[in-house]
Amino acid sequence: MRIGRLTWCGLAVAGLGWLLLAAAAAPGLVGLDPGAGTGAVAPTAPSPAIAQTTVLSGFALALLGALYDGFGALNAFFEAVLRRSAERVHAPAPPAEIASDAVVERGWVKDRGYALFADGSVEVETLLGTRRFASFEEVHEFIGA
Repeated sequence: MRIGRLTWCGLAVAGLGWLLLAAAAAPGLVGLDPGAGTGAVAPTAPSPAIAQTTVLSGFALALLGALYDGFGALNAFFEAVLRRSAERVHAPAPPAEIASDAVVERGWVKDRGYALFADGSVEVETLLGTRRFASFEEVHEFIGA
């Protein structure tokens, strides 16, 4: 899985927030001890509220980046599916009453009745009615047999 730039920035902000929170909890650990100064004004520890807000903002930014990348991938998936299905559109089969072919064979393909005609075309009973295909290969692609 690819992690986007926005997610990395959010994680960096959250890490900064954790550092600020550590500095607020124990200022001596990070060199912010006001009593160790030489008379100059020593830096003070950040407020715990600011540190907590920074951590939460960083995680929110990381989550937003992950959602943005995830929905971008989902959009690309659906575009690919639509493009592929547009390529597989078959020309409408000629109506059965116009064809004057003789039925060569009748049988069953995956619980569906079929009729094979002399020209090699196959008529199959589908859930939406009878449909005619140019060959058995197209029948197998359509019903997944």
